Amino acid sequence: MEGPPVIRPTRTIFTTTVIGCLLIAVFAAMAIHWVPSGPAAAHDQLISSTPTASEELDASPDEVTLEYSAEVMTMGAELRLTDSAGKQYSVDEAKFEGTRVVAGISEDLPDAAYSLAWRVVSSDGHPISGVVPFTVGDAPKASAEDTSAESSAPSQSAQPASEGADNAPSFPSWVRPVLVAVIGMGLAFGIFAFVTRTRKQRHND
Repeated sequence: MEGPPVIRPTRTIFTTTVIGCLLIAVFAAMAIHWVPSGPAAAHDQLISSTPTASEELDASPDEVTLEYSAEVMTMGAELRLTDSAGKQYSVDEAKFEGTRVVAGISEDLPDAAYSLAWRVVSSDGHPISGVVPFTVGDAPKASAEDTSAESSAPSQSAQPASEGADNAPSFPSWVRPVLVAVIGMGLAFGIFAFVTRTRKQRHND
């Protein structure tokens, strides 16, 4: 007595499955290429400073503080303090306190306009830099525009990160990993279907 007939996938169904998996992988790869990085992958930005940009101080500050939108790397930090005449003043080694970078000023600054040029490595590994201008005592105001040439990267003032962000659309940071997973699953399923079909063909032969 013969058993129930074995239903085997037809060649058309198999071919359609494999092509569908490959198309999913191709479209997912294209999406990874064209989807921009989300805010989590953007460069960190200076959000505040002490002294603040263009602040007029009555006396010499004891330290300078730079606060960023995320914790910057503890390597490669550079702080350079100069007056309007180009004279450089010593700044202590930078200390990292969460999202803040703090450095002491060991000498009293005479009345003048100053520029604090900073350079740090963003949490995403890219260097960022900018200038914070301020004045001490009775002196003409300093401006970031007057000192931006001293920085090798675009100048940033001490302003909220949202004001300096690009207007380009962005997507959450989890989009890329999900697309990578879709590619992997699509390829894995396609290979599995191909191997299964090949084994069945050999068994039938």
